[in-house]
Amino acid sequence: MYTISKEYEDFLGNQRKEDFRFNLTKSEILNFYTSENGDLRTILINMLQQQDSAKMMKLMSQLIDISYGEISPDGRRFDKSPEILNNFKATNAYSDIYTELSTDPEKFKKFLLGVMPKDLASNFDGNIPEDVLQALPSSYRKALEKTGDK
Repeated sequence: MYTISKEYEDFLGNQRKEDFRFNLTKSEILNFYTSENGDLRTILINMLQQQDSAKMMKLMSQLIDISYGEISPDGRRFDKSPEILNNFKATNAYSDIYTELSTDPEKFKKFLLGVMPKDLASNFDGNIPEDVLQALPSSYRKALEKTGDK
């Protein structure tokens, strides 16, 4: 589970502060792998190698969409539905979060590792091949190097 606390302005000009929660289960990740023909780490490395910003933006949008939800009042469920997602996407907070994750590699990595189950995140946070690391824009390289990935 990954929580982003966000201050934003609503459409009436009011300042709001809300917590937005994101989570992926192992089954959701497995379904994502099969839909994208490969594991997430490989997909990301390929996109980074190709520096394909359009694919990265699409991936960012997909990850936000499949991971966003709300905790049930009793805390037993993490509810996701088209209505819950559409309500979130209709806020300025969604735009702010999407922009931040798309333009800040360090925030993107924290988000990616935060939404995964902990045992999968620890496996995912492995070594990035040196040739891939060197081909990355400096901001991505720095974000990956700060966490020891190189």
